[in-house]
Amino acid sequence: MQWGHCPGKGNPADLLSRGTSAVKLAQNELWWHGPPWLKLTPDHWPNRHRDILDSELCSEELEHRSSVHVAVTQQREAFVDINRFSSLKKLLKTTAWVFRFVNNARNICKSMDFYITADEIQNAEYFWLKCVQSEFYSAEILALKTKRTTSI
Repeated sequence: MQWGHCPGKGNPADLLSRGTSAVKLAQNELWWHGPPWLKLTPDHWPNRHRDILDSELCSEELEHRSSVHVAVTQQREAFVDINRFSSLKKLLKTTAWVFRFVNNARNICKSMDFYITADEIQNAEYFWLKCVQSEFYSAEILALKTKRTTSI
């Protein structure tokens, strides 16, 4: 088996490393059919019988591209679906258990109590009160945080 060099601009694999979108990739002729010279006889392929020098790897042919992808979301998905609970008591107990689990996963001082404490239930209740308030009064909360006046 013989190996040859495929110049960067004719190399379909380089499309991904240079940063391209899925839409552009789906429409890219090079990606789907390879470089045009590949359909010719091997005698017409570039760089058929010569070694590649290190200095050539730093030639003008190489490009440098960088891209930054930023995703901004306004709405967080709740870690507990409140619609699955038939009572506030069950919601608060489940939330308290979730908080205990997270706390135990983060801290060395783990709570191994068999029952949820009154403080844990109260923390769960405060959490849901804050969630509801932030959902329905987000503009007012933002105004208070930025010390603007509200129209209440």
